[in-house]
Amino acid sequence: MNNLSLHNKLKFFEFLNDELTLSELVNFIFNSKELEKELGKEIYTDLILLHRNNKNEIGPIKEYVSKIVPESDFETWKLTELLKRFINEPKKIQEYLDIFYDLYCGTFDEFRGGFNLGYVFLEHLGLNYFWWMDEHYLRYAFGWNWKSEYKKTLNNLEFYHQQLRPIAEKILNAINQGDIKIISKGKYEITEELKQELEPNKIFNLKHPE
Repeated sequence: MNNLSLHNKLKFFEFLNDELTLSELVNFIFNSKELEKELGKEIYTDLILLHRNNKNEIGPIKEYVSKIVPESDFETWKLTELLKRFINEPKKIQEYLDIFYDLYCGTFDEFRGGFNLGYVFLEHLGLNYFWWMDEHYLRYAFGWNWKSEYKKTLNNLEFYHQQLRPIAEKILNAINQGDIKIISKGKYEITEELKQELEPNKIFNLKHPE
């Protein structure tokens, strides 16, 4: 649906990314004067009927919406938004690194079944051992002293963020400039130079405060 305006396309992106509730989406559909024209009467009517027939079941609506917007556009938006938030919100570094890890490994496709390929260019962010600074890892590595180590990590989030932010900025710029082109979920094209830099099978080593 390349005829969708950017505003309307973003609403669908936010819904697919669980940032817009089903009731908010329904209100948007009914109150958008331009949406029927952009989607066409048939698709617009299908959306309304799908909601009426499924009430509060979000799955069928999500599946239908995922066919309305190009997957490459949604995945590109999702990645760029995540990278921008990671860059600008250092205190949420653990939350975002957790998401990068899932995107690197690949995720289960609720609509098609099976697992999607991951974005290997997120290797430095998704597999950096800082991601493993959770209770399980800390108990294994530090035993009874794990809480002390965890507190040290929390007190130095911005220190770690300063090291990882340039990597996120490089990936974001590469996507914006077309050096990384998202084709579909987990499928992409990347320049050879960036591939060697971002997918080297040798994870960026974080420095720790002295």
